[in-house]
Amino acid sequence: MERAREVGANTFQIFSSSPRMWKAPKVDPAQAARMRDLRAKHDVGPLVIHTSYLVKRVQPDGGCAQEERVCVPW
Repeated sequence: MERAREVGANTFQIFSSSPRMWKAPKVDPAQAARMRDLRAKHDVGPLVIHTSYLVKRVQPDGGCAQEERVCVPW
């Protein structure tokens, strides 16, 4: 958030967890509230969450991996 403000950005993109792991940790409610407050204070939005690097929508057999169905539900 601070870096976006420093460069004059009014939106930014983040990874909400490690881009190389399927299992994401639970979001700390206090950190989420701080992010909302900072975005409102500095008029920054929208915030975009970048998906995992592991997502490959189609597998060789034409299907999708179970992990991908959970990560990207469309």
